[in-house]
Amino acid sequence: MAPNAAFFATLLLFLNWLKSFFFALLAKALTLLQMFLAWAASIGGAVWNFFTAPFQAAGAAVANAIAFVTGGAAISTSVAAAGVAASRASPSSGSWRHHRHLQRQRGSE
Repeated sequence: MAPNAAFFATLLLFLNWLKSFFFALLAKALTLLQMFLAWAASIGGAVWNFFTAPFQAAGAAVANAIAFVTGGAAISTSVAAAGVAASRASPSSGSWRHHRHLQRQRGSE
């Protein structure tokens, strides 16, 4: 005797529900993982800020002292960073590219 169609229809509905339940559970697990990763990143940022805040405060104090002594505004960090980047890019700074350039010249002579 063969199973009736109602049994197969019920089985199909159950498997369909089981599939949707699995993917819903997977989505909840991924959301929980995302929450934990965001929490860990925020803890890492807080620890990083805890250790770097004294150095930032000291740098600001030095910049303000220079501004007070010179009578002008302190150099902004973006201008200072651009100056450091420009000094590192110049051939006189002993950069890696300059070093490679000198090696090539010595090898070709």
